[in-house]
Amino acid sequence: MLVHVMYGKSRDEASVKGDMYFAEMPGKNDLVEIDGALCAVLMTWHTPSLFFAGTKAGILVHQEIPSIFADRTLVKEGVEA
Repeated sequence: MLVHVMYGKSRDEASVKGDMYFAEMPGKNDLVEIDGALCAVLMTWHTPSLFFAGTKAGILVHQEIPSIFADRTLVKEGVEA
């Protein structure tokens, strides 16, 4: 699945990382690996469009892993589009 990835602590202040392919859509509170770094998914959103052939979903990620993720080992790896 092609996903638009933004990096930051909030969507308002986030920078665009780019579009990446994931085997399945990462969900909120998932851990993902991007460019060899482990990141926490803080937010997800759906961007439906009938007229645009690009990404239909987005995620906000950050490298500071909150304590809620301490026991997680599941990592979804993103591949740049």
